[in-house]
Amino acid sequence: GGTARGSPPAGLTSGGSSCRTAKQSSDEPPPPHFSPVGHNERNPLQREIVAWGLKVGCGGNARAALEAASADAQERRAAICERDIDGNTAVHLAAAFGQAEALAVFVEMVGPLPGRVLCARNAQGESPLTLAIKRRGFDRTVATLVDMGARLDDAGRYEPLVRYALKEQWSRSAALLEKLFAAGRLVGKAEDDEGEDDAPVEKASGLPPLEIDDQMPLAMITARLDHAVAAGRVVMWPTVMRAALRECSVPLLQRAATAMGGDEPAAEALDTEWVLAECYPRRPDGPDIPARLELLDATLQILRAGSRAREVVSSSGDTLLHRAVERGSLPHCEYAVDKAGVWVDERNRLGNTALYVACAKKYPCIVDYLLGMGADVNVANNKGMVAIGAAIQMGSTPIVEQLLSTGAVLDGPDTVTSRGDTLVHIAVRNNQP
Repeated sequence: GGTARGSPPAGLTSGGSSCRTAKQSSDEPPPPHFSPVGHNERNPLQREIVAWGLKVGCGGNARAALEAASADAQERRAAICERDIDGNTAVHLAAAFGQAEALAVFVEMVGPLPGRVLCARNAQGESPLTLAIKRRGFDRTVATLVDMGARLDDAGRYEPLVRYALKEQWSRSAALLEKLFAAGRLVGKAEDDEGEDDAPVEKASGLPPLEIDDQMPLAMITARLDHAVAAGRVVMWPTVMRAALRECSVPLLQRAATAMGGDEPAAEALDTEWVLAECYPRRPDGPDIPARLELLDATLQILRAGSRAREVVSSSGDTLLHRAVERGSLPHCEYAVDKAGVWVDERNRLGNTALYVACAKKYPCIVDYLLGMGADVNVANNKGMVAIGAAIQMGSTPIVEQLLSTGAVLDGPDTVTSRGDTLVHIAVRNNQP
C-alpha cells in the first residue's frame, strides 16, 4: 500500500509505536495440512519429504532421495519441479516443513531452479515462501528461498503475511520479512524470469505421462501443465481436451489442440459424446449459456478442420439441435441450424424431430423458432406419435395452439399411433380436457 520500497513498513520499526499488533486479525487463511497418507499422486521425492516432517538436518536425506530418483540431473530436476495432486512441488513441501537444508541440496545437485517453480502457487494459492511463513514461521527457510530467487508475486500479500507472523508470535519471521521488503528482495518477479522466453521447451523426462483426471480444478490443471511442459514431461493431451470441455475453458481447449499439432489430430481425439455432454447449459436458460455456446463454437471449429463436424451425433442419434432442445437453450438451437447447418427435421433413432422434443419438453419459444425455420409439424416418430400428440400429452395448450396455427393435423391415419391411439385417446388418457 503506502509504504515506499526501501522504507520500513509502519509498525515494524523498533522502538516505535505500532498500530498493527499481534491481536489484529490476519487476512491470510490458515496453511493447508500435509498428510503422509492418501496421496498416491505424489512422486517418491515428495513422499519422502512429507515423511521427514519437521525432522532436523535432512540434507543427507534429500541427497539420498535425489540419487535414488535418477542419476541424470535433468530427471532429478523434473522430480523436484513435478506437482502433486494438490499442486505442490518438492520445493513447496520442503518449505512447508522448514527443510532449508533440503532446499540447499536441491540447488547443489541440479543447479538453480526456475523462477516459475520457486514462485508457483499450489491449489490453495500458496507459494513456497508463503508456506514457509505460515506453517511455523520458518525464517531460515524463508531466507534460503529468497536466496534461491523466490519472491512474492503479489505485493498485496506482504502486509497480511506480516500480520499473520505477528499474530502467531513469530516476531523473528516478521522482522525478516521487514528486512527483505526494505531491501527490495521480497516482492517482485522471480530473478531468473527476466526476459525469459515463455514458449514451452521440450526436454526429455523420466516421469510418467501426465493425465488430467476429473477431480482437478482448472487452476490446478493449468499449473500442472505449465510445470509438466517445463520439465519436458509427456502430456496426455486428449485428457486435457476432456478437462477443457468439462471446465468450459476455450483457452485450454485451444492450447491442447495446438500442442497436439493442430486441429486435424485434435479433431481425431475429440469424442463427440464429450461435445454433446459439455457444450450445453446445465439447465434451461442457465447463466452459462454464452460460455457454453462459445465452447461449442470453438469445438466445432476444431472438428470442421478435421472434417468431423457432421459426425457430432450421440449414440442415440441426437444431433446438435436435439441436444440444444433437450437442454432448453434457444441460442444453441439457433447456432445448430444457422451456423452448424443441422437440418431442422432431422430425426434421431427414436424417430423424434427437434420439434417433437421441444413439444415434449414444453418449450414454447423453441417451438416457435423451429416452426419459423420451417419444421414439419406432422412428422411422426417410430411409434407414430406426432409433435401435437406430445404437446397434448404434456397439457401445453399454448403449444397446441401454435401447432394448429401452422397446419398440424388433428385426425386421419397420420395421427394414429402404433398402439392405435388417436389424439383424443391421448388427451383423455392423460387427463387433458
